[in-house]
Amino acid sequence: MVDSFVSRKHDATKFGAIIQYSRSDLYSQLYENSNVKFVRRQTNKVVHDLNKTTILIHEMKSFMI
Repeated sequence: MVDSFVSRKHDATKFGAIIQYSRSDLYSQLYENSNVKFVRRQTNKVVHDLNKTTILIHEMKSFMI
Protein backbone atom coordinates (compact mmCIF):
# COMPACT_ATOMS: atom_id res chain seq x y z
CA MET A 1 0.00 0.00 0.00
CA VAL A 2 2.80 2.42 0.83
CA ASP A 3 4.42 1.72 -2.54
CA SER A 4 1.13 2.49 -4.28
CA PHE A 5 0.69 5.70 -2.30
CA VAL A 6 4.21 6.94 -3.03
CA SER A 7 4.19 5.85 -6.68
CA ARG A 8 2.79 8.29 -9.24
CA LYS A 9 1.65 5.53 -11.61
CA HIS A 10 -2.04 5.58 -12.55
CA ASP A 11 -4.09 2.63 -11.30
CA ALA A 12 -7.57 2.20 -12.87
CA THR A 13 -8.85 -0.14 -10.12
CA LYS A 14 -11.04 0.77 -7.13
CA PHE A 15 -7.94 0.50 -4.97
CA GLY A 16 -6.22 2.99 -7.30
CA ALA A 17 -9.15 5.38 -6.90
CA ILE A 18 -8.83 5.24 -3.12
CA ILE A 19 -5.09 5.88 -3.33
CA GLN A 20 -5.66 8.77 -5.77
CA TYR A 21 -8.22 10.33 -3.41
CA SER A 22 -5.79 9.93 -0.52
CA ARG A 23 -3.17 11.89 -2.44
CA SER A 24 -5.62 14.62 -3.46
CA ASP A 25 -5.30 18.20 -2.27
CA LEU A 26 -8.49 17.99 -0.22
CA TYR A 27 -7.25 15.00 1.74
CA SER A 28 -3.82 16.61 2.16
CA GLN A 29 -5.40 19.75 3.61
CA LEU A 30 -7.47 17.72 6.10
CA TYR A 31 -4.43 15.76 7.23
CA GLU A 32 -1.61 18.22 6.59
CA ASN A 33 0.46 17.00 9.53
CA SER A 34 0.34 13.35 8.49
CA ASN A 35 2.55 11.15 6.37
CA VAL A 36 2.62 7.62 5.00
CA LYS A 37 5.37 5.25 6.10
CA PHE A 38 5.95 1.54 6.16
CA VAL A 39 5.85 0.12 9.67
CA ARG A 40 6.94 -3.42 10.35
CA ARG A 41 4.15 -5.63 11.60
CA GLN A 42 6.15 -6.48 14.74
CA THR A 43 6.51 -2.81 15.64
CA ASN A 44 2.82 -2.22 15.06
CA LYS A 45 1.97 -5.16 17.36
CA VAL A 46 4.19 -3.79 20.13
CA VAL A 47 2.47 -0.40 19.95
CA HIS A 48 -0.96 -2.07 19.85
CA ASP A 49 -0.14 -4.20 22.92
CA LEU A 50 1.17 -1.17 24.84
CA ASN A 51 -2.00 0.71 24.03
CA LYS A 52 -4.19 -2.17 25.25
CA THR A 53 -2.17 -2.36 28.48
CA THR A 54 -2.54 1.38 29.05
CA ILE A 55 -6.30 1.17 28.58
CA LEU A 56 -6.50 -1.80 30.97
CA ILE A 57 -4.52 0.05 33.66
CA HIS A 58 -6.73 3.12 33.25
CA GLU A 59 -9.88 0.98 33.59
CA MET A 60 -8.47 -0.72 36.69
CA LYS A 61 -7.74 2.66 38.30
CA SER A 62 -11.26 3.87 37.48
CA PHE A 63 -12.74 0.70 39.01
CA MET A 64 -10.73 1.14 42.21
CA ILE A 65 -11.99 4.67 42.81
